[in-house]
Amino acid sequence: MAYESVVLADSPSAFWPCQDTSGGLTDDAGSRDASETGSGHSYGLPGPGGFLSVGLTGQSLSGWQRADEDLWSSTALSIEAWVYWPTPSSPQQFIAAKATTSASHEWGISLHNPGGDPNVIGRIATTADTGWLDVEGAATSDRHCGWHHVVMTLDSTPTLKMYVDGVNTQTDSVTSGTRASNSAGLFGIGFRHNLPNGYAGGNWAFDGQLTMVAFYNFALTSGQVADHYGAMPGCHTGGWSVGFLKF
Repeated sequence: MAYESVVLADSPSAFWPCQDTSGGLTDDAGSRDASETGSGHSYGLPGPGGFLSVGLTGQSLSGWQRADEDLWSSTALSIEAWVYWPTPSSPQQFIAAKATTSASHEWGISLHNPGGDPNVIGRIATTADTGWLDVEGAATSDRHCGWHHVVMTLDSTPTLKMYVDGVNTQTDSVTSGTRASNSAGLFGIGFRHNLPNGYAGGNWAFDGQLTMVAFYNFALTSGQVADHYGAMPGCHTGGWSVGFLKF
């Protein structure tokens, strides 16, 4: 359990290790358990480092959710997870996402494979939910048997960063406002909440496995991210090896 100890030492606001065997995801950092929504959930699957994981099959609006609260309205945040993505598809598949009161988008982290190359995308809505800052970063190593560590951070400057397998793949600044803020939208793990613009289709839900999902109401440092990645026992090298993009 050394990995969990390293994460908890950095005081996450919520930490879902995904070691559950049924019924939802337990928050090991407090009382913010996430409940099932939709169908197609699997528990007790093999994960990285000998841990378990949970799985989804890309079904629309299926995953785990938590009603919003002040936790998600901080001016800075980090979201991290370990992901296994065996069947990449072109539309984005969301690892985690936050909706606003009107079910529009506030922030999210997802996977996408433009041109067949797997990439991780971090998105933050700007003021009035009218713009996005996107960063993309592709995995550069695979010492965890197909599993990858992904982290998105937003600090108070505000600067958005993406980390993949312990490496800061891209950094950019929000130039047209700050992240939308409210305390009534849903937080989803493995899917993005229903939106009025038609993005609720099955291809936007995660199709793969997740584990060790954590949320912080501050930006993790590069050293903390590297420590979390390094704390997970590995197995071999090889795997994704592509560059990173921005759009």
